[in-house]
Amino acid sequence: MKEAEKILANYKDILGYLMVIGAGGSDNVFGFIPLKDWGERSRSQETIKNMLNKQCFEIPGMSIFAMDPRSMVSGNASSPIEFTIQTNLEYDDLDKISQ
Repeated sequence: MKEAEKILANYKDILGYLMVIGAGGSDNVFGFIPLKDWGERSRSQETIKNMLNKQCFEIPGMSIFAMDPRSMVSGNASSPIEFTIQTNLEYDDLDKISQ
């Protein structure tokens, strides 16, 4: 998780983020990443999502992808970008990585 947080910290178009560890299973993390308003950012949601996906793909041992919440079947579309992190690591290993 620290690697993903370092990537997110470099995006000035992001207001912040919330990661929920254990959502949907002990080896899952689900995140919410609200973007600044259009008037306060220079890039589109799609551009930011694609850039995040490209960078997060490089993190070893994890499968991280950002997606438009409107493309998800469940949930609501209140957040501009949501992260889903999948790994085959045990919960304890994921916890250590996230510290």
